[in-house]
Amino acid sequence: MNNPIEISGYKFSSPADRTTSPNTKFIKMKRICLIVATMLIGIQQAASQYQSDNLSIFQTDILPRFTSYFMSASQNESGHLLLSATDQYKNLSGESRKDVLDELVKSWEESFVIIIYDSESELWSWDSNTGGATRLDKWNADSDNMARNNGYSISKTALHPWFIYIGGQGQYSSDHQILAALNSRVGFYLLRDKWDFAWTLSMGASGIDSTALNFNINYGLMSKYYFPLRKIRLSPNVGIDVGNRVYINGDITNSSPYASALAGVSWFIGGGSLDLEFKIGDQFTTLLGYTFFPGPKKKKR
Repeated sequence: MNNPIEISGYKFSSPADRTTSPNTKFIKMKRICLIVATMLIGIQQAASQYQSDNLSIFQTDILPRFTSYFMSASQNESGHLLLSATDQYKNLSGESRKDVLDELVKSWEESFVIIIYDSESELWSWDSNTGGATRLDKWNADSDNMARNNGYSISKTALHPWFIYIGGQGQYSSDHQILAALNSRVGFYLLRDKWDFAWTLSMGASGIDSTALNFNINYGLMSKYYFPLRKIRLSPNVGIDVGNRVYINGDITNSSPYASALAGVSWFIGGGSLDLEFKIGDQFTTLLGYTFFPGPKKKKR
């Protein structure tokens, strides 16, 4: 069987097709490095422009509705929204502050919100379980100890939540042809809801059930940048996937590096997200899976 078979983004071919010279591998590695560098620069520039545009929209369309409580809005190096509060905000009760932030945080889909007044600072975020804003932290710059909001101490897990992705495909045809693939990804968010990093591992097999099967193993690193649309629970994304492919056919084993551009969209439903992803590299593939977000659910208030 000389024609390659594509299954869930993985390509199976004859051993002769996999033989490459050292010079060819070197050229391929240089090409991969160039692709990765170009994509990283493009993603960084797109992310910076995206943040700048969204801050301008927030300052023009959203902030004027809250001028009684906030004087100005800016972003820090981490992309978090900084709001300078007025005396009227300082005089609000805790519940009244939450009512104000319920509306404001809903309009800011990008990151955490930090409210600053005098020497005090508050850290707010959107809680998808309660459908409203929640205060994660409060501190005084003039104090040695932070005054934590009861029950909402900030942690590395809150800032960088972990995720698990599992997908697969299986097929057995009438001519006894077997095709199977299992895809997995484990990672965490470098920037909450915006930028993730993951380790990837995929395995596949193909062949006739009466003969020895051909196997392949792909492992590598993947990173994506998201553009969340919270009101409709969608999050388009772009990213890169780099790694190594290992082909096993009997006693013959071959490997080769790879690099792919990624584009997709996530739909947040249930305790995770339904993900549709397109990979563009030496081949074009489509992947569909579900990402689970493990951890205890908060009680609705």
